[in-house]
Amino acid sequence: MIKNILFVLPTFEIGGTVVSTKNLILLLDKDKYNVTVLSMTGIGSMKDMYVNIQQISTTPILSSLTYASWKDATTLVRRLFCGLIRKISKCGRIRELILTSQARKIIKLDYDTVVACQEGFCSEFVSYSKAKKKVAWIRCDYSRYILGKSKALEEKIYSKFDNIICVSDITTERFKTEFPQFSSKTVTIHNPQSEDFILEQSMVNDHDVRFEKNGYTIVSVGRYDP
Repeated sequence: MIKNILFVLPTFEIGGTVVSTKNLILLLDKDKYNVTVLSMTGIGSMKDMYVNIQQISTTPILSSLTYASWKDATTLVRRLFCGLIRKISKCGRIRELILTSQARKIIKLDYDTVVACQEGFCSEFVSYSKAKKKVAWIRCDYSRYILGKSKALEEKIYSKFDNIICVSDITTERFKTEFPQFSSKTVTIHNPQSEDFILEQSMVNDHDVRFEKNGYTIVSVGRYDP
């Protein structure tokens, strides 16, 4: 019997979450799993990576709440709408009602498992769904991430998940230290690597005339991030 899985990404912007989720999808047995992806903003420079994967659309309300800032909206009308939604959602009870309605509108009950691919708002959103099984993916040092946040809210979010997956042993250790009550359902699964994808990317013609010069070239593999 084929299982239906929905992977929920916060965005298609450049980042490890987008790449590692794509790698995982490539490694799944297509005879056993039917995969669908939801990007909560629906935008980002890495969207083309998912062009051959079944997707469902976000909504103006969900994308407005997911944007890093109201300035990410593309038009004046969208910015005004985004600003209004974000202001209204600051009230805890109203935020809960909005997220409940959005989660149940977008995430249908025919998915066997729904995966929140990143901590934060992505996991908060999925926690409000009525999915048969919910999985949360942790990609950060939670002892640092939790600073300045409501621990009670984070606990409420993760209490609704069946499984919590951390990307490294140290990530798992830090999460369990913060939330020992969830230790029994928290495991480590390292980010999968797709050999085919790496070889495919190595063949891409990305010639850049800026490097046509004599001298040394310093390459940063990754990104600069505070």
